[in-house]
Amino acid sequence: MKKEIFRLSIVVVVCVTMLLSAGILGHNIQSGLQSDRVITSRGSAEQSVIALSASIEVVVRLNDYTVESARNRFTDEFNNVYSSVNELIRSDFANSRIESTDIVLNDSRNEYVTEWVGDRHIQVRARRFSASRTIRIHTTEVVSAQRLRDELESKLIIDGLSTYATVSFVRFVYPSIDSIKPELLERSYADAHRAAEQFARDSGQSLGRLKTANQGFVSLTPNGYRQTARIVTDATFYIE
Repeated sequence: MKKEIFRLSIVVVVCVTMLLSAGILGHNIQSGLQSDRVITSRGSAEQSVIALSASIEVVVRLNDYTVESARNRFTDEFNNVYSSVNELIRSDFANSRIESTDIVLNDSRNEYVTEWVGDRHIQVRARRFSASRTIRIHTTEVVSAQRLRDELESKLIIDGLSTYATVSFVRFVYPSIDSIKPELLERSYADAHRAAEQFARDSGQSLGRLKTANQGFVSLTPNGYRQTARIVTDATFYIE
């Protein structure tokens, strides 16, 4: 009789313990679920950046049969092109700066080339030696840089110098992205926070502290002398 009472007491204790454990565990699970209620939102910010300067290249190049003739002919052609460019700069773009590279001589090592003459291909002696030199125009007048480029091209054509001179596209130099990135990040995060706060308010809840924030990449979209920098941020907040 005493043994049965003892066994019954053990069973009761075990059952009570299990019930208590289940209740505590259930409470912890519920608390965990509540603490993991989160909302993730995305914010973005963009800024238009104006170029600091612009550059244009005029490449002068010609070919001839010997290195001596290529060099001699090139000197005259280059001086003519340089004078034409300098004349335009001095008259309409005085704040621009001109510089030029040294002459570069090259040998293609092709004695002959194939050309279509009449109704067939024939081998002709190649103008294997080339001479080239680049004129660079730098300007801080970025708004008028494209006009400068177009007028350069037109003037070389009018002066009969476009055969050996090629005008490049305008190359703009923009401020470093690091100089505006902190502000973009701050505005992008604020945008994500506003979106999350509005969602929580619409669902009858309140926004809690920040859980995680992931910065996206910075995209750069050039448009002439302007460049648009855009950044995206994903932020996860707790819901209270």
